Amino acid sequence: LFRSCKRMKLKNWSIMEKTIAIAVVLMLAIPASFFMSFISAGLVVHGNGMTAYGAGSTNTPFYRIYDGSNYGSELTGLATDVNIRWIKIISNPVKNEKVMAVSPNTVNAVYVQTWNGSNSTWVNNFYTYDSYSSHTSQIFDIAYEAMSGNVMLVYSDGSTSVKYRYRNNGVWGSEATIGTAIDSNPYWFDVEAKPRSNELFVSCQSNNELLTCWRWTGSAWANQTTFTGTLGASDASDIAFDYKTGIPYVIYGLANSTVFYRTFTNSWQTPRRAYTTSASVSWLHADYDNNASNSDIGIIWYCSGNQIGFGAWNGASWVTQPSVSTGSSVTYEQISVAMQHNSRKALYVFVLTGGTPQRRISWRTWTPAGGFSSVTTETTSAAGTI
Repeated sequence: LFRSCKRMKLKNWSIMEKTIAIAVVLMLAIPASFFMSFISAGLVVHGNGMTAYGAGSTNTPFYRIYDGSNYGSELTGLATDVNIRWIKIISNPVKNEKVMAVSPNTVNAVYVQTWNGSNSTWVNNFYTYDSYSSHTSQIFDIAYEAMSGNVMLVYSDGSTSVKYRYRNNGVWGSEATIGTAIDSNPYWFDVEAKPRSNELFVSCQSNNELLTCWRWTGSAWANQTTFTGTLGASDASDIAFDYKTGIPYVIYGLANSTVFYRTFTNSWQTPRRAYTTSASVSWLHADYDNNASNSDIGIIWYCSGNQIGFGAWNGASWVTQPSVSTGSSVTYEQISVAMQHNSRKALYVFVLTGGTPQRRISWRTWTPAGGFSSVTTETTSAAGTI
């Protein structure tokens, strides 16, 4: 099971389970009016899994609990506001608890609520305000620290300053500002916990398509830097880790048809090229193997010419990429990747165009020993955003 949000990031597969859960919008089965306001799911795992999602113009997020074999009945969280657009749900690494952040499309706020796994109840924590007229990008992200179970919410209030609220020992602090203001309004966020520590790494893609990153030491913000180069037009970056060494990799796609990466070891290291792409990179996702003996990272990207690319880091180098596939629409984020624990296998999930039905869920795998598999297409499916 995976941590995820609307930009469906399939994060590390469960240590205890090898079950795959994928939340999709099935366009053939859902009326068009419902599809336009449907919000895709967030997936997490600690004990049982939970998939959270919005539907239609309702103001309440729905969720289902997965027990390792089956999904339970549909349940509801606490009311937020109408037309839920973005959901991120995360699982506490030290106890049976989950935190969910929800952002409606036309109401300028991010709502945070916490699920207590011991009694299966939700508690409203707070909501933040911003000055955006609509939330067409994910202007927040949230993560637990890997060791403490403390929580970090990073978000935009509509200014050029990046805001955060931090939950320490169960108590949420007040709003504060990270470092200095960036070049323009923040539009896309990623917050990732460094394995076996309380450090967090944060990236923010701005309205000017520049990428700024920070490190949370566990008690303070440090190492703010803005990377050189203009990113693609959507969410074109992600953060992964070499789990064996704990070194973070910020991987980002540029408008000049390249995928670069930077690592952090006491300071930000020199940018390096990972791949040359077919066009400007619009969407990019990465995931890493959470086995302490492995260093594998899988990445997938979507270019402006509807070309989907695949890559992987084997601990020593970026492997040769296979032939690109043709996606259905660069407007929607129709790619994701997850690394399976203990098998050194990456699963790439994406939507292809052509054939019947027109939008088909497809997948392939990669292992260091076997390389990339051929593409398998689920011919009976039709999907929108995954």
